[in-house]
Amino acid sequence: MTKILGGSIGMDDRYRGRKRGEKYNFDLFLTHLQMGHDIEFSYKGEQYAACRSGSDEEGRYVLYRFYDDASVQHFKNVEFLRENAVINGEKLEGIWEVVEVDKIF
Repeated sequence: MTKILGGSIGMDDRYRGRKRGEKYNFDLFLTHLQMGHDIEFSYKGEQYAACRSGSDEEGRYVLYRFYDDASVQHFKNVEFLRENAVINGEKLEGIWEVVEVDKIF
């Protein structure tokens, strides 16, 4: 199950678009990216982030592992991210259930 660590992470549950205690699902993650939020999360002990980059040339959205420039993935929109984002060869959407969301800015 996707967990959000540390209690409050910068916005209340109503703003996050979910009821208190409800799971933070992949669709809500994509919605927050579209709204311009940066999202930091952990998977298998590694820290990752997803955010808008603002660059149409490289892609409007990026996903990367902290301190690893070679891991940066660019996506033209969130649907392209949904279909193509991978971590360790696994689709992000497919592993989302075990991701731990650390922060939403």
